[in-house]
Amino acid sequence: MTNIELPDNALDLVRLQDEVAQKLATVSLARLSDRELLVASEVNERSNRRGVGVDARLFAEVSQRGAYRLAGSQMPGKYLEGQLRLSARARKQRTDAALCLSSLVAFSGEPLDPTLPATAGAVADGDLSLDHVAEIVDVIDAIPAAIPADVKARAEAELAGVARTLTPEQTRAAGKRISLTSTLMGS
Repeated sequence: MTNIELPDNALDLVRLQDEVAQKLATVSLARLSDRELLVASEVNERSNRRGVGVDARLFAEVSQRGAYRLAGSQMPGKYLEGQLRLSARARKQRTDAALCLSSLVAFSGEPLDPTLPATAGAVADGDLSLDHVAEIVDVIDAIPAAIPADVKARAEAELAGVARTLTPEQTRAAGKRISLTSTLMGS
C-alpha cells in the first residue's frame, strides 16, 4: 500500500472514513488469504476501538460549544439520543467516555487533561473498546472518595494497562481486585 496524503480538516477526515467504511462493506473478501483475513479483522477492530476516542472527542466538543442546540436538542445527551439515535445505555457510555477520555476546558478557560489518562492512551492505541472503558469507569467510580487521588490514579493506570490484553468481562474482574487493593492501600 502506498502512503496516502490525508487531509488536516476533521470534517474531511470523517467523510473519508465514512467512504472507506462504505467501500469495505461491499468489497470482496474472497481474494484475501486466511492470514490476510485475520489481519484485516484485527486492523478493523483496532480502528473501531480508536473510534471510541474520536467519538468521545467529538461529543465533548459538541457539548462544550453547545452545538447540540443547532440540532434542536436542549441537552447534550438528548442530542445523542434524538439526532444520533443512540439508546439510553449507549448515551451513558458515550457521555462517560467523553468525560473521562477527552481533554476538556474548565469554566475558567484552563485546559483539563483527561480524568482517565492511561485509559485514554489505551483507547488512542486501539487497545480498548467502549465496553472496556465502561468497565474501567465503573471500577474507578466505585473507589471510595476518601482514597487519595494518587492511589486512584495508580489504580486507573494499572487497570488500563492490564485491560489492553483482557476482555471487558476480564477487565471487570481485574478491576475488582485492583479496587480492593487500592481501597486497602488508601485507608
